[in-house]
Amino acid sequence: MLAQSAHWGDADGHIWPFQLHRDLNDLATLIEVAFGDELRETHSSIARDMRQMALMGPLLLAAGSALAPLNGFVWIDEGRLVGNVSYSREGGRLAACTISNVAVLPAFRGRGIASRLLDTTLEHLVRQGCRRVFLEVRADNAHAKALYRKRGFTVYDVIHEHLLSRYNWPVIVAQPERPLRRVASGDGAALYRLYLESTPRAVLRARPLEPSQFSRGLGWRLGRLGRLFTSGERWDEWVGTAEGRVVAWGSLTMLPPRRPWELSLMVAPEHRGAWERPLLVTLLGREPALPGVDVRALPSASHPEAIEALQALGFRQLRVLDQMVRDLGP
Repeated sequence: MLAQSAHWGDADGHIWPFQLHRDLNDLATLIEVAFGDELRETHSSIARDMRQMALMGPLLLAAGSALAPLNGFVWIDEGRLVGNVSYSREGGRLAACTISNVAVLPAFRGRGIASRLLDTTLEHLVRQGCRRVFLEVRADNAHAKALYRKRGFTVYDVIHEHLLSRYNWPVIVAQPERPLRRVASGDGAALYRLYLESTPRAVLRARPLEPSQFSRGLGWRLGRLGRLFTSGERWDEWVGTAEGRVVAWGSLTMLPPRRPWELSLMVAPEHRGAWERPLLVTLLGREPALPGVDVRALPSASHPEAIEALQALGFRQLRVLDQMVRDLGP
């Protein structure tokens, strides 16, 4: 956490480091007011989870280091939290950070509060050694996008967020049209090649992944087994092959209760349109429509065949999100 004894550099004394024990409940209120429609659309429980955490009261002081992702700056006006910018560190060789929850109460908008909070956050991240910063913004939020562009952010991908409602799981009785197999321990190199083939160049430059992140060896399997026991997370992965090489991959991450399961697809460009539906039928057909389970998918606009296949099986588009990036230093 940041130093908590004084305001942060603005002459008016409005900008303060986020303090978990002091600000968490008020931040939940701000998020509900600023993003209420989106929280309902996406079935997000973030505000409710924050309120439950705030009930810990003074114990949050001791928990601060364990909850380090909840960092940021808030704008306090006459003792009231009216604005916020959160950030988290991603680590890795990029020394990357992510900005989120950029929000101001409606009655306080138009006063430059979001701009000053954002500038303070970026200056702090530079001092902390962050070299690249990411954020997401609704594609139809022209005001916010102008704010970010003015500070050097550029769009590197456009995501179409989709949700399969817990009440709308498809009844799948047919077998997939193409043969698939489960991911094997020796598929790491093939999955990395597929990632390079199927990912837009701008994404590869902004968020490059390492070959080791596609390893499916013993260490990866033990790590997943550990997460199964500690958090209840499960995974199901399938690939499609053509002429002896992996050309399609699909994954369903089954998360603990109240959180949407996450579905991902990769298909080589020359094989798109043929593998998306078989992957979805296999992944969704193997899991029962459990009560209370939604499934979320985040296909890129560069993969319209995935968007079409998702919608054909009952997924509904929730939002279109611009993913933006800015380099902060060498």
